[in-house]
Amino acid sequence: MGGSTNRGRLGRIVGVAACLLLSTAACGGGGADREGAADATITTLPVVEGADARSTPSSGTTVVDDDVETIDDLEARWAERRAAVVASLSADSYGIDERNVLVGPSQFSVDLSACPTGWSDVTGLTDTTITIGLVLPQSGDQATFNDLWLGMKVYFDRVNASGGIAGRTIRLVTRDDRYDPATTPTALADMLATDNPFYVTTVGTPGSLAVYSQLNKGCIPQPFAATSHPALADPVAHPWSTGLQLSYPTEAVLWGNWLKQNLGGTGPVSVGALVIDNDFGQIYADAFQQWADANPDVVSEVTVVRHAPAVTSVAKEMAKLAEGQPQVLLAMTNGPACTSAMQEAATAGLAATALVRFLPSVCTGADAYMSPAGPAADGVYAVGPGVVSLNDPAHAEDTFVRFAVEQLEAADLDPTRELLGVGFGQYGWAHVEILRIAAALPGGLTRSNVLLALRGADLVHPLVDGGVRFATSGAADAYFVEGAAYNRYDAKVKGWYPQGSAIDLNGSSPACEWVRGICQR
Repeated sequence: MGGSTNRGRLGRIVGVAACLLLSTAACGGGGADREGAADATITTLPVVEGADARSTPSSGTTVVDDDVETIDDLEARWAERRAAVVASLSADSYGIDERNVLVGPSQFSVDLSACPTGWSDVTGLTDTTITIGLVLPQSGDQATFNDLWLGMKVYFDRVNASGGIAGRTIRLVTRDDRYDPATTPTALADMLATDNPFYVTTVGTPGSLAVYSQLNKGCIPQPFAATSHPALADPVAHPWSTGLQLSYPTEAVLWGNWLKQNLGGTGPVSVGALVIDNDFGQIYADAFQQWADANPDVVSEVTVVRHAPAVTSVAKEMAKLAEGQPQVLLAMTNGPACTSAMQEAATAGLAATALVRFLPSVCTGADAYMSPAGPAADGVYAVGPGVVSLNDPAHAEDTFVRFAVEQLEAADLDPTRELLGVGFGQYGWAHVEILRIAAALPGGLTRSNVLLALRGADLVHPLVDGGVRFATSGAADAYFVEGAAYNRYDAKVKGWYPQGSAIDLNGSSPACEWVRGICQR
């Protein structure tokens, strides 16, 4: 259900995970993690079968809960999936062994003896409560993020009213870091000293990276940090931390998958990549190069031309790329350079000769980037956000969407405020399911069981595109969401057309040990 696409309606799919959660100056080197957050949306239009490339199908199948009519039906399905995860983890005897090492799927292990003196597996728990911490912007330029925790609290309140997690109610405590990474450690320190939380979640790349080493050294879980940065996908050096949403490396893998499915039969193609010269661009470049190296039958070479982060025109860089006449163009950039890249590709003739042009998901905002490019934007492709918005008319009758809207309205909150829906459905649901799995594992609710649940999940998220698994696998797969749909831009109507069903590439995104601004794995 949650990921079905009704192509007979005009849908506004907002990239909440990809574009709203993480805004300016978040990815180092002067770059931006999901820059242009307010405008970075994908407006999808009905597919007209047989109308040029709009109806080009992409590979993959969609598994949709179309027959689910009530939230109780969904709860029953979620319970079945949780039970399967618990059974799988228990059957393989994962858990703390005689060496005090937490052992999980796919060679996952954490030596609990290395945890600080006085560390407890049950910190933050009482007989009746679970204290969860959330450090996020609640004031300043990014104060709208306050809606994230308000939405989560509504979901938690509903769960608490129904008996909580194995008899314990969730107590959510917050601290304001003002989206300032210099403030995040102080806010965290105050929370740890005052509230003694069971685990701590963070919002945004700057704050998440500012404290994730501290949390890992302290053996404090940092589940579902709201960032697309691959540093949160390091199950070896930072095993206590995970992200949730579609990551930059996954997006690069999805580009490669499109090339393989649509151009694989034509022989290897040459790729030209415009890369912003900072950490943000390097993440894309590294991930795609790794995919290309593993698929030499699809990609013959990748030519990279970099541009300075502060430029608004990339005319010189695109002219240089045009010299090699690449068959595929990939823009690994953000901000005004996205619009300039489309315009300069047209000027250089590449818009006409390239077999496909891909923009990153951060540059899909119609008002901010696409419309200003004019006809040069026509036919450009982008990976969709992979997440359903509560404001998408095409999903207005989905069971979970209706439920979320009703619950937020009952709490006197406006469900059209995007981050309320993100907090309620995308994040609130994920936290609760992991806590429920952990509580059902041998030994009950502990920090180590939460970590085991995070590293061995295999669920279907009600707001993730249909057919895309919400799953991890120990040290081998650290990404929960590795799938989305492709969209093609129509400059005449100023909208994006979906190109077939969502693609699930679970397990295909490379893990990342983030060392001095480079992924080491």
